[in-house]
Amino acid sequence: MAVSWGMLAAIVASLVLLKILASKSSGHTIGIALGALLLAAVVGSMIVRVRHNPTPGVDVLADASVEAVLAQEVTESNEELWDRLTKSRINLSAGQVEDKATAPMETKEEAKGDTGTEATVAKPDWVENPPKRMGNVYRRVVTSDQYSTVEECHFQLEAKLREAVRERMQTLVDSGADSLHQAPEPDSIGIGLDFIMREICQDEYTETTEASFGEMKRVHVLMEFNPAVETQLRMAWMRHERIHRLRVVGVFVAGTLSLLAGAYGLLQFDTWTRGYYTKRLLLGASAAIIVAVVLLLS
Repeated sequence: MAVSWGMLAAIVASLVLLKILASKSSGHTIGIALGALLLAAVVGSMIVRVRHNPTPGVDVLADASVEAVLAQEVTESNEELWDRLTKSRINLSAGQVEDKATAPMETKEEAKGDTGTEATVAKPDWVENPPKRMGNVYRRVVTSDQYSTVEECHFQLEAKLREAVRERMQTLVDSGADSLHQAPEPDSIGIGLDFIMREICQDEYTETTEASFGEMKRVHVLMEFNPAVETQLRMAWMRHERIHRLRVVGVFVAGTLSLLAGAYGLLQFDTWTRGYYTKRLLLGASAAIIVAVVLLLS
């Protein structure tokens, strides 16, 4: 809403400036032409913004629901998220594995009961044979390097999980209509590690291998991108693109207004000096325009 009011203010300012220029002598036709160009640029950019919507049929209510999910308050630290993901699914007192529907993200290589005994969990099939897709759910396994502690594996996986989400988002972006943009980092569009751990990471397996200098750990994480998650990723990217385009339009409008104001000032100064500094003013204005264009493109 703030950006829309900014657009309206820019249009009103352009119209007022056009009125001022039109009230002067006919020698100010350059300023009037620049004002008309500014007004056309603003209106055209708004039309392009609407027409360039990657998914024009998206429901506004769905966008609001995605924002609510991404904006919910995070009360868990990274350690707590990993603990919840790696919590054992083995119920030693009952002697059986809990139902995956009630604990979809709980697994561990070893689980301890009240008596202190240990139970070894067999390596899941998805570690050896990771499925790429099951129905309309895209699956991916992310594996850490070998470290002496699980915490070191988790630290490396945090970066790998973000990169996996970015790559999946790039695939979704490339499948959109006439999209040539590079997918941004998840954190920059509100897709934080907490969202990835809660909504995308579905299982974890910690593998222990023996080395000459002791045990080494390697952590495998199963990621699932279901249609709901992919919709949230796509919507987050769309919001990022809208903000980016509006910023570009804002810079363009500000630059055009500055150019228009400068041209009007030069015309007034040239009139006041009766054309004595006309050549110098033209050279200075040309240099200023070149510098402004270089700064905007850099």
